[in-house]
Amino acid sequence: MLGGLASSGWQTGALSLRMLVDSFLSQIASAGGLGFTNLKWKNPVMVDDTIGGTVKIAELRRSASHPQWGIVTLDFDVRNQQGKPVLTMRLANLVETRDAEVMA
Repeated sequence: MLGGLASSGWQTGALSLRMLVDSFLSQIASAGGLGFTNLKWKNPVMVDDTIGGTVKIAELRRSASHPQWGIVTLDFDVRNQQGKPVLTMRLANLVETRDAEVMA
């Protein structure tokens, strides 16, 4: 149906998250994921494909009830070596903030 062996969409998602941890989340005070929305698998990832992409900060906000925590919302655009989109999603992540006492 796809013309060859394809990875699971969940495997593509897991690899995308791994790349995010390696390049960004391990560099900040991340406390974990809060979930994702708008997950779309655009094209299959086939054997020998290479994936990469961009993640943009879509929103930053401080928790009103816990000012020491913030929520960063990230938009993923993952593509294969031909530039074809393979995955998009929005991810929310809990992060420690600076100067929480200023907000208290």
